[in-house]
Amino acid sequence: MKSKERVKAAVEFNGPDRVPFKHSYLPAAFLKYPELFKLLKKYPSDVSGEGNVNLNSRLYKQGSWYDEWNCLWTVLKDGFLGQVTGHPLANPDDLKNYSFPEAYKMDLSGEYEIIKNDPDKYIIFGWLTLFERINDLCGFEKSMTNLLTGEPAYLEIMNSVVKFNLGMIDRYLELKPDCIAFADDWGSQLSLMIDPSLWRELFLPFYKKMFSRVREAGKHVYFHTDGVTIEILPDLVDAGVNIFWADLTINPLKELHEKLGGKVCFQGLTDVQFILNKGSVDDVKQHGKDLLKNLADFNGGFIASSEFAPDQPFENMKAIYETFYEYGKYPLQLD
Repeated sequence: MKSKERVKAAVEFNGPDRVPFKHSYLPAAFLKYPELFKLLKKYPSDVSGEGNVNLNSRLYKQGSWYDEWNCLWTVLKDGFLGQVTGHPLANPDDLKNYSFPEAYKMDLSGEYEIIKNDPDKYIIFGWLTLFERINDLCGFEKSMTNLLTGEPAYLEIMNSVVKFNLGMIDRYLELKPDCIAFADDWGSQLSLMIDPSLWRELFLPFYKKMFSRVREAGKHVYFHTDGVTIEILPDLVDAGVNIFWADLTINPLKELHEKLGGKVCFQGLTDVQFILNKGSVDDVKQHGKDLLKNLADFNGGFIASSEFAPDQPFENMKAIYETFYEYGKYPLQLD
């Protein structure tokens, strides 16, 4: 089975030959473990654009840079993602003189390159955010305060971000990808960051609007969210999400199985806080089998992945991929 067919079969529960692979890593992992290049080559990604590792992207180079939203990013150490330290809309009055980026001006040369060089793999375009974009623009504390006090500028910013995202969705769809990706980290280590009723009132309608544009075009919706988000994951599925890249440990695995198993595909987000960086090889293998048993045993439903970082022993990185490959062949044999 070819890569594109394999991923589609996993996402749509149509019986792939094995679980597909998608790579995830911090570039710093390669700086510590050059042998990681060989591991990823041994288990190639079924998703386009992941064949070459770019260690020189400004996203991971020490220093500062401005993005297209005029947010200032600061990267403290090579190989690690930075964070926004300069917020152009920290003061609501700044909105009067602020110009939002326009989708039609965005450079899509990278997407055209993927279509040209990697057309036989599953193609995912985008990484469109809403909540995180507003936090970048306003600063997290100001953003949360404006949200709770009903600051009029907050809703104006929300609408402007969604307008941009819809424009990007239209541009991506013209290139005929298989999937469009969205992301917003909604959870802390303990709970959602805002009351779920407020989330459903303010944010869910915007997600429905964006996701419906993708689904009406016959494409998949991918959504990444970190933290404890189990309360809203079913809402996102109802809104149109096909693939989650969400925490599979602090969101209890058994509960994910019971509520969402066979209803949505999960990309592996392994326990990188404890098992991958502190556990034994046997712990890692059992963890991989647990993920497959709970999420992949629906004639599909799982994409093998683990976010590799320099704080993880290389033996554990190798073990999780070996486990996904060995036990991820259909029909699954996990007992």
